[in-house]
Amino acid sequence: MRKTIERLMRTTPLLVVAAALVLGTAGCFVKQAMFRPPEDAEDVVEEFMDAMVDEDEEGLMDLISPAWLERNKVDPEEYTVNKYFPDDYEILGADGRDIKVRIDYESGGARYMWFRVVEEDDELFIVPGSFDDEWIHPWQKTEEVK
Repeated sequence: MRKTIERLMRTTPLLVVAAALVLGTAGCFVKQAMFRPPEDAEDVVEEFMDAMVDEDEEGLMDLISPAWLERNKVDPEEYTVNKYFPDDYEILGADGRDIKVRIDYESGGARYMWFRVVEEDDELFIVPGSFDDEWIHPWQKTEEVK
């Protein structure tokens, strides 16, 4: 028993240091965009919304977080970015960690959408909220405007 305790006492500090290094450096690769001015995040959301209005699938996919795609094993060639086919939009600004957008339809009706933006290798990207068998859902949440 004493040898086990001595062994633990020798290896525990090494494990703590190793864990701190791994966890500390992991956060360096993907940072929330809020470390930058919110306008930068809004610019990325504006570019994304322009691509959504234009139904530019390649433009939408180019703005999806590469780290998110890799982490979720999502092949961009096999998925489509979900879109509500808005006719117009308005960026309403930061809402907590997300950028809130109102989309409008020519036929009437509107929705609110919240997009999360992260910084990866000094570039900003949209982090999708979810995905299923064929669709990437780029928003964190959405709700109908009442």
